[in-house]
Amino acid sequence: MDSKQTSRKRKRTTFWGMSFRTLILILVLMFALIVIYQMKVLTSLELTGLRQVASAATYYFKGNDVYRLFNNTNNINKIIVQHEFAGFRNASREELVSNLVPNIVYYVWCENATFEFKHYLSVLSVWKVLQPDMIEFHYFGKIIFDPYNDWFNRLLRTIPGFHAIKAPSHWDGEEMGCDPQLGLALVDDRGGIYVSANTIIADSIFQYRKRDVTVILQGPNSTNEISILIGKSHNSRLDESIDSLVRYYQKLPQIRNFCDYSSHNSPGHNTFACVTIPDSAMLYPEDYFSVNSSFGNLVRTVLYGNPAPRVPLKSPGAVPKVVHYVWFGSKNMTFMMYLSMLSTLYIVNPEKVYIHSDGYLHGTYYDKILKDKRVVFVYRERPGYIYTHRLLYSQHRSDIVRGDVLLKYGGIYLDWDVLWLRPIDDLIQSGYDAIANFDHMRHAQYPNTINLGVFLAKPRSAFLKRWQDALVDYKSDDFLYNAVLLPYKVYENLPETLYIERRLQVMCYHLKCHPAFHPNFHDFSEAQEFDWRNDVYAIHFTFPDPHEYDNVTSLWSGQGMFADIGRYVLKFADKLPK
Repeated sequence: MDSKQTSRKRKRTTFWGMSFRTLILILVLMFALIVIYQMKVLTSLELTGLRQVASAATYYFKGNDVYRLFNNTNNINKIIVQHEFAGFRNASREELVSNLVPNIVYYVWCENATFEFKHYLSVLSVWKVLQPDMIEFHYFGKIIFDPYNDWFNRLLRTIPGFHAIKAPSHWDGEEMGCDPQLGLALVDDRGGIYVSANTIIADSIFQYRKRDVTVILQGPNSTNEISILIGKSHNSRLDESIDSLVRYYQKLPQIRNFCDYSSHNSPGHNTFACVTIPDSAMLYPEDYFSVNSSFGNLVRTVLYGNPAPRVPLKSPGAVPKVVHYVWFGSKNMTFMMYLSMLSTLYIVNPEKVYIHSDGYLHGTYYDKILKDKRVVFVYRERPGYIYTHRLLYSQHRSDIVRGDVLLKYGGIYLDWDVLWLRPIDDLIQSGYDAIANFDHMRHAQYPNTINLGVFLAKPRSAFLKRWQDALVDYKSDDFLYNAVLLPYKVYENLPETLYIERRLQVMCYHLKCHPAFHPNFHDFSEAQEFDWRNDVYAIHFTFPDPHEYDNVTSLWSGQGMFADIGRYVLKFADKLPK
């Protein structure tokens, strides 16, 4: 080989080496930006992933700042802490001057009413955008809580300077007025910022703190009630009545300011510094996970830290193709349980089926199932406590084990009253960390609930970890809360960690089936039609089991959809080893 060829070869080698190094650097930087931008929950598995990305770059970038950033535990911890500041406005030292309106925010609560999500958004936006020294919530009426609307308590646990104050006894709400009259009086007495409980702050209003008094009205096309009042104490303008104050600002276009009063249900662009929500409007986080609107962006920024749609995230790897059942206590395996196992073994066709039990399953059907060597009995002592809380219901014991097993090993959990109808390889390979379905039954004010009777997850899924963490508030005497209501709350907080597959299972209650993809699936007084052969992956009989599944005789003599499904599953019994 002559010197020219050798030189060209060296140049090509150098070129490809540099290109590969550049590609690695770009990938590392993109990974960093994705993590920081998404601001998602970082589980221990994801933290390990961060370190692995750094390690992969060691050969090419040893000593480089990119490597040091990701391979240093302290730096990773800094990323996690900074993620908690997502959505906060950057404070400026321009605010640290004298003669400004005090940075204290007042709310006034008049009626005996539920503190809803829209009120929570208001206070949260004040905390993140205005960053006040304190937030005082003055109340006359009772703040009503229900199983879903725990937003007020969440604020008390989240915002250090937020506290509730009972309205002073000398203030007669009926004679002197309540809201915004008390808010006006508080601003007049001490200075500060009054915000109505329906108003969400979208942008800084610092410039108004330089003025003696500023009134921001509800909207140019509304009743022109006050949404925000900003003022210094003992200003003569604040001695006026509310009506005269509003009329004064209505007459002066050059100083009139408005909140937006319509963007909560409009796709238009919002240029206002605040949005006021009508009293009658019902808002839920789920409604704004991915809606493409200015208000949707605002809700996501306030709630999650950035305006990006909160959609389930995919990651490399599949859900392990193993199935987990749980049973505690003595039980002769029923025909229904036998059908469930048959559908798992020969429709899902898993690598293994694990029965986590304290060892008291028995009977003819159990003996038949054990002939398939993929079925593995795993001794598991029944749990008695979770985070010091005593477990009262046997179903709760199954809930605890389900979460623990899937968090460790991943796979597919199945209740014993579920029959598979079609393979699930597409779901297993989808890339989602966790997959579940909505329950057909609504509860209290919940817009939806989640049924984990069929549940797919990778090991160490973020959703599972946060659900397990949330069980520190386990309710021993509440049958539904821990595994139906609480998972939905986790989903609201972290929608990117769980994929809702509405066709994963159709639930049948009192033998009426309610597919979650049907618009009226919450109406469990009437059955909704579906094609069991094509529309869903599984059917789940929450209560009771169909009489067709009492025994073989009942199944073969039965008529209708349940009998057809049972006979379809039973034919796989011929595949069991003899």
